Amino acid sequence: MEEYQFDRNLIKNLIADKLSLTIQVLDKYAMRDRLDMLLNERAFYPESRGMYAKTVAIKYDVSSGADSKQNSHAVCFSIDGKYEETKKSRMKPLRVEFNPNNLKAEGMAKLRSDLEYILGDEYAKAISEANITRIDVAIDFMQVELTDFAVGTMRSQKRGLFLNKSKVTGDTVIETVYMGDKRARSRFAYYKRSDGSIEEYVELTRFEARLKPSGIATDEGGKHSLLLKDIASLPNPFEHCRIFLMSHIVKAFSELPVTFADSCLVRGFNGACNLLDESLARQVKRFARRKDVQLFACQEDWNKRWSKATEELLEAFLSEGR
Repeated sequence: MEEYQFDRNLIKNLIADKLSLTIQVLDKYAMRDRLDMLLNERAFYPESRGMYAKTVAIKYDVSSGADSKQNSHAVCFSIDGKYEETKKSRMKPLRVEFNPNNLKAEGMAKLRSDLEYILGDEYAKAISEANITRIDVAIDFMQVELTDFAVGTMRSQKRGLFLNKSKVTGDTVIETVYMGDKRARSRFAYYKRSDGSIEEYVELTRFEARLKPSGIATDEGGKHSLLLKDIASLPNPFEHCRIFLMSHIVKAFSELPVTFADSCLVRGFNGACNLLDESLARQVKRFARRKDVQLFACQEDWNKRWSKATEELLEAFLSEGR
């Protein structure tokens, strides 16, 4: 039987795709006032949502040359609640949400400057103790289709599909596959996306772990949060995912129906196998269990790649003397 291998050179990017921070300060009222001044001047939808609505955004210029596909990126700021003098105790911490990959170094430098203004003298302490309440870790694959992989997890999870019309054929196609409950601390998605300028258009398949790391259980039985300064120590979120190369499964079992790959996409690997003849299903599952793909060669490989992926982010917000 053909040797079962996964070419890790197909991994184009490993990135932090979305980041939500909760930032605590002692002087919340001074912070609120400075944030109000900033939002009054630059928020791009204060009229539609109101200054004290749940979220208000500021657009940051991230254009870097004529080839840049995206000229701005919105950063969302939030302090829940209305701040009448009689309800001071209800004021919540500042929450900031942005995409480090889209904001780039240029935009992160501008965001840091604004946070230094909003947080004042408390910036250094507050940012080093900022909690990560949401982070999306994304892997981009080159030359890989959604149906090339069968993806699952060690435990069965809810699956959801987002359908859209193909711009080429007009047919309804699966655009995104979701695994896991929206309320869970970890959820996975994989979908097609584009990268690069129009002249250098590249189509990629993205596999994404959407994590809520606050309140993580520790070995000692307690709980802890993931701080921004410790983001490089995030454990590999894909460790318990089971990924199978569909081409090897189809080659090994010629009797599989031609719709098996699409069935895996819709129902998941186990769900698709359950529709097969009982004997064939057992053989396919046994084969797949021995041949699942390891996205990273070892823990050290993950640590090295993720440390590099977060290096620019940590430099932007935690370095001294900027």
